Amino acid sequence: MNKLLFILLFSIFMNSEAKTQKIVNKILEIVKTNKNVTNIQIVGNEIEILDSNIKKDCSNGKYEIINKDGTIWMTQNGSNKVFKIDSGGTIKRLDRTCNQGFNYGSINIFFKDTLFSFGGYGFWQTTGSVRFFNQNTGEWDIIRNIDDIPIAAGINAISYYDKKNEQLFVIYTPTKPEYVKSKNKKDELLMQCFDMNEKKWWEYPKRINPKIATSFTNLSTIQKYGNGLLLSTKLNEKVILINFHENKVNEIDYKYHTELKQIFNSRSNYISYVINDTTKLIDLNNDKTFNSYISKNQISKYNYPFYIDSIKNNETFETPWLIISGICNCILIIIGLKIYKRKNRLEIFDNESNKTFKIENESRNFKYYIQNLSTTEKDLLHLMYNNQLKKQKTTVTQINKILGTEKKPFKIQNNIRSEILGKINSKFMAFAMVGNNLIERQRSEYDKRHMEYFINEKYLNKISEKVFNL
Repeated sequence: MNKLLFILLFSIFMNSEAKTQKIVNKILEIVKTNKNVTNIQIVGNEIEILDSNIKKDCSNGKYEIINKDGTIWMTQNGSNKVFKIDSGGTIKRLDRTCNQGFNYGSINIFFKDTLFSFGGYGFWQTTGSVRFFNQNTGEWDIIRNIDDIPIAAGINAISYYDKKNEQLFVIYTPTKPEYVKSKNKKDELLMQCFDMNEKKWWEYPKRINPKIATSFTNLSTIQKYGNGLLLSTKLNEKVILINFHENKVNEIDYKYHTELKQIFNSRSNYISYVINDTTKLIDLNNDKTFNSYISKNQISKYNYPFYIDSIKNNETFETPWLIISGICNCILIIIGLKIYKRKNRLEIFDNESNKTFKIENESRNFKYYIQNLSTTEKDLLHLMYNNQLKKQKTTVTQINKILGTEKKPFKIQNNIRSEILGKINSKFMAFAMVGNNLIERQRSEYDKRHMEYFINEKYLNKISEKVFNL
């Protein structure tokens, strides 16, 4: 009996090792044919097999695959671990450190022959440290006497490494440790650039153009290409390609974004990577390769720069009181004119002095809005409504269950979730003629890496259970 059990366990182990070697060989084959490969992603069962065969302790961070001129390196999210895959497919650990838990979302890039790591989140704060790996000692060291730019990818920052100009560009919202009381609740959306040769940031950060985005949640990363970063902006529902070095923006036909999502969403087990301006996907289930690139007729010039004026250190972003007073007066005049023009056409939706809808004779009541939602959108809004009646916010896990994406890769979950929530909010703003979202989101009180969603308190009392049963 013990002998049979040993044979069974040994067979499982060997099968796992064989699958790991298969995926490693596939990665080596990709970079062997083109040393300019970037943004390598493994989605599906193989990444779990690869993870389980490398992990030897309690750390559970995912691995990032980095191509260094045809040599594959790997770093682990949330730790200081560094691995290298040799030409024979053997995975070897290079570092001698045990630190982990402080740098989730760190940005890892190669500059010349050195691996650099920027920022990261852990222990209730986002760090602005810049580390580099010493291959001779197997230890990490830190760059000293630089500005503190706290960044963590996916938490408060989006990054793009311009390899040609040797600059790291970062879109970010400044943060403080969570235990520090902050008087300034405003989330500024800023841009910074780290010069890899000079080893320093811009003297002053720059503002992101408010015509493109006003908050970090307005932007979603689609793909990183050799010639720029492809983003979607919820503010004006556009897909844009950004050349950070020249501060130029091109608008991309939204159909390209849709087609790219379809390529990813229709497959569950694949490797994707980028060569210059082309996204390639290898379907591991049938060993087929798919290519996607932006054609010239899908590109049009966008007439606004991505980032604008610089912000000096310690600037509070406050305008002199005289200017503020003038702006407020102008806003009040504009609001008054709008109210005057609309008062004979409809009941103002967001009137704080009237806490209930006039739904008896109003054709544009909330029931009309609910009826124009899809079944999925209606179910999701109903879930959030019930949660808030229980004084609870809605988690990403709950949303994914409604959308049927709980078993899909994280990137696909994020894209589908953003698309559905965006539709709910855009339909609401068109219906109510307001500029506010119906569904808001905020970081979890207990874990800042996770987001929670809820119905805007202004409009919650305008919803009732009966509108969902029509």
